[in-house]
Amino acid sequence: MRRFSFDIIYKFSFEIDTECFIPYFPESNLADSFDLASKLLVQRIMSSLPLIWKLKRLLNIGSEKKLKEAIEVVDNVVMEMIEQKRREMATMTMGLNKSDLLSRFMGSIEDDN
Repeated sequence: MRRFSFDIIYKFSFEIDTECFIPYFPESNLADSFDLASKLLVQRIMSSLPLIWKLKRLLNIGSEKKLKEAIEVVDNVVMEMIEQKRREMATMTMGLNKSDLLSRFMGSIEDDN
């Protein structure tokens, strides 16, 4: 179910079919990193003592180190997609007609950062 949910979110956001829900496909590093980051963020929110996760983040240890690494993986893949979308937009003659979320965001802002 997790793989199916990720595939739907990915398809809607980036108009790319990852086919993560197909059982014989290997695990996706992006899907695993996205799932781990989501899980760790929920644990952080549910923490009764925010001081603990803040200290872990400051020292870059434990779950905060894993969260940082997972976010870096997701961030790198998304930046690659943005670069690819930029190249597609530069070669389009009709402008941006895509219906995916990333194209809409990129079409509505002037600064990609």
